[in-house]
Parts: sequence; C-alpha cells; structure tokens
Amino acid sequence: MTTGYPRFPVISGNTIVFVAEDDLWQVPAEGGAASRLSVGRAAASEPRISPDRRWIAYTGAEEGAPDVHLIPVGGGEAKRLTYEASAVCKVAGWSRDGESIIYASSAATPSRVETWLRQVPLTGESPPTWGSVGPCRSRTAPTAPP
Repeated sequence: MTTGYPRFPVISGNTIVFVAEDDLWQVPAEGGAASRLSVGRAAASEPRISPDRRWIAYTGAEEGAPDVHLIPVGGGEAKRLTYEASAVCKVAGWSRDGESIIYASSAATPSRVETWLRQVPLTGESPPTWGSVGPCRSRTAPTAPP
C-alpha cells in the first residue's frame, strides 16, 4: 500500500491492523509493507485483535446494516457473527478469555442513539447475549427549566 488514509489502528504484539480503502490491512510494528487482509464491498471499521492474536473482529456492512465479523489475522474468508440489522453496531473488544467479542449495538432499543454492550461467542453459533454488559451510551433531549 503506497497511498490511502489509514484509520482505526490497533496494535497487538508485533502486529498493527488498520483500515484503509475500506478494507483491513496489517503491517509489522517495526514497519515494512502493509498487506491487505480483506476485500469487501462495504467499509470495514473498528478492528480488534483477539487476546491469542489469531483473530480480528471488526464491524462490517457487507449486506447493508453493520454487524460483527471475524477474520483470521493472516487474512482469508471473513465470517459474519451477528445478524441484527441495527443502525449502530461497533466492535469494542474481546472477553478476557478470548471466547467472545464485545460490541455496542442499538438493536432492540427504542432509539438509534441508545446502544448496549453485548457479546457474541467466537463461534457465532449461539445468539448474542442481550444486555449482558449494559448501556454504553444514552442521549436524552434536554429538558426545559421549570
């Protein structure tokens, strides 16, 4: 990669992962050539490297709404883990044991500005745990003084 606008950088060990040209890229922390990890039709964002450094969870919108996706650190085929069709979905990180991905979502909330932290298993085989962590952002309209 010789040009582009790198965004959402994250570092783990000797690996830096970032988004450029709407795809995931990685580069050694000491520098060198960046390599593309994903090629998608929609923008990737919020990459997070797993504690064991084998996986990257990220927010992707391949089918319209943003959802949680998973890809091996070395690149390859991505796997979609959530199917919420919410206005807001952002990968926040990993559980301590590395078996779940923590993400913020506005699914099942009365407004798109209210998001809750949830977790989905790395396997994606069981549904996300709803409200397992709690609200992470809530905006309310200012009230008029009495």
